[in-house]
Amino acid sequence: KGNKDILTITNDVNAADMDGTETSILFNQWYYDGSSPAVADAGRISIGTEQDWTSTASTQDSYMAFETAINGTVTEMVRITSAGDVTVANDMSLNSDSAVFNMGDGNDFTITHDGTTGATLAGNPITITSAGAATWSTSSGALTLTSAAAATWSTAAGALTIDGDD
Repeated sequence: KGNKDILTITNDVNAADMDGTETSILFNQWYYDGSSPAVADAGRISIGTEQDWTSTASTQDSYMAFETAINGTVTEMVRITSAGDVTVANDMSLNSDSAVFNMGDGNDFTITHDGTTGATLAGNPITITSAGAATWSTSSGALTLTSAAAATWSTAAGALTIDGDD
């Protein structure tokens, strides 16, 4: 078992200032324009340096970027850093009715789609913090909070108000 590199793309540019130096694959697409069709940039996959590279291995960190064309301009949409961080420029969809979004070493926090229009948050503990107002609401049905142990509520004003019909 192993990896066999069948294609090597090398950027031979080197200088004292190397951060952001990229090696890319550019994809083009012909467009139709009556009598004068031409090509336009359609997307790019780039590998770039995160800092100035030297012969010291600890300076040789890179990122991978995926770019797509929007309104004729190739724009970065996804970046994966050497630390494994993934940045998505806009919405990200998990299109399975049983999609699970896992976080933490050992997947100790999850958001699971329940197959309908709901989701389950699972973690221990779960803390919700807001620097401003926070609202929990339901458009239909009851808002239910349950606890296996005594529930504690605290407010800065020292008061808790519960309004309801029951």
